[in-house]
Amino acid sequence: MPMLPIPRPNILNLDLADLLDISPSHRDLSLVCRSLSFILKAGVKPHQAIPILSARIKNKRLQTILANIHKHLLKGDSLYAAINSSPFPKLIAGLCHVGELTGRLPDVFSNLADYYEKSDKSRGAMTGALIYPAIVAIAAFAVMIMSVIVVLPGYSSIFAAEGIILPLPTRILMSFGDFITDYGHLVIIALAILLLGLFSFSKTKKGLYFFGYLKAHLPIIRRLYLKIFNLRFCQGMAMTTSAGLTIVVSMGIMRGMLGNEYLNEYMEQIIKKLAEGDELSDALREVKFFDPLILSMTKIGENTNSLDETFEQCSSYFQADLERDTLVIGRLVEPAVTLLLGIVTAFIMLSIILPTFQLVNVY
Repeated sequence: MPMLPIPRPNILNLDLADLLDISPSHRDLSLVCRSLSFILKAGVKPHQAIPILSARIKNKRLQTILANIHKHLLKGDSLYAAINSSPFPKLIAGLCHVGELTGRLPDVFSNLADYYEKSDKSRGAMTGALIYPAIVAIAAFAVMIMSVIVVLPGYSSIFAAEGIILPLPTRILMSFGDFITDYGHLVIIALAILLLGLFSFSKTKKGLYFFGYLKAHLPIIRRLYLKIFNLRFCQGMAMTTSAGLTIVVSMGIMRGMLGNEYLNEYMEQIIKKLAEGDELSDALREVKFFDPLILSMTKIGENTNSLDETFEQCSSYFQADLERDTLVIGRLVEPAVTLLLGIVTAFIMLSIILPTFQLVNVY
């Protein structure tokens, strides 16, 4: 079988994910896993399934990844080894290894597709709740900039000719406009350098640990982030334990998929406790970031030998709970941003109307 061609990157098809070295999105991973499950279930071999999958994918980055996987398969590597050498998450590689050993590859990829679909749904709900407020905030800022740069300077020249002192709100807004006009380009450059520096720092080990710590402790985001953390933990554990992996191996995979270097230290502590012979429920109690529901349900699952079902039930609970929180956040943020927009608009109108009244009184 001929090797899949590897798409050549050029300036026209460069993906932002390629430039920033970002892993494939959960939506893309869901598509890949769902398609592989369907193709493999039909009895197609992995080295034949990859070209079929690649042919129906338009994403150049995914095509490149699949072409490299196909190259490894043609060399005689297992599907696990081929995926493990790719940018795909280690969760996929680990469960793929289990699927090859047990002969359940189609089922494994079907479960992975379900996991990434749920994860993408959660992320989409969070993004959707913030899109409207973000658009309104950008629009308000644009209106303010246009007012201070285009509208108010005309008033300034008229009032200067008449020797009239501008009202305080107008002077404040005009000072802001002068600052933007004189130093706006420097502010943009400084922000760009700051963002680039933060992004580069976030890719280092210290940066990953620092931002992981902030996510777990900042009062504003802690509550919501820990719900996401508990949801991912339950989803991952439900999938790995149902695939037949031991608790220790499952926890090792979870350490790589939670995406938080700070919390990974606690995962290492749990793995160490398990290696010493502790039960999972006792090891989890040593970590303050797990929800009490998980601690109680894990103990029940251990007693009834049904940890996979227990974690599945917990993931369903946290999924619904997260969706409720997302809905509440959306309902709270929208009126808050609308109120802020109203205040900004009122201040701008006051800055324009007050000098108009003064000018009318003069004449």
